[in-house]
Amino acid sequence: MIHYEITKKIAVLGGETGANTKELNLVKWGIYEPAFDIRRWERGAPRKGITLNREEAQLLLKYLKKELEEEENE
Repeated sequence: MIHYEITKKIAVLGGETGANTKELNLVKWGIYEPAFDIRRWERGAPRKGITLNREEAQLLLKYLKKELEEEENE
């Protein structure tokens, strides 16, 4: 089993029914530096998700902003 530590809880994005949530956190996986982590959690255990370093998170934010602005202008 991979050791992980949630270093900062940022937001619950959805799925707040029962013991399942989708969350955005800073997570330290093993020996690696904490990274932005978007993942489903089931009863406190990590499930499938994605981990982004700072640069990747900034790119994601840039493209999400662009996409959301385009949708508002349609």
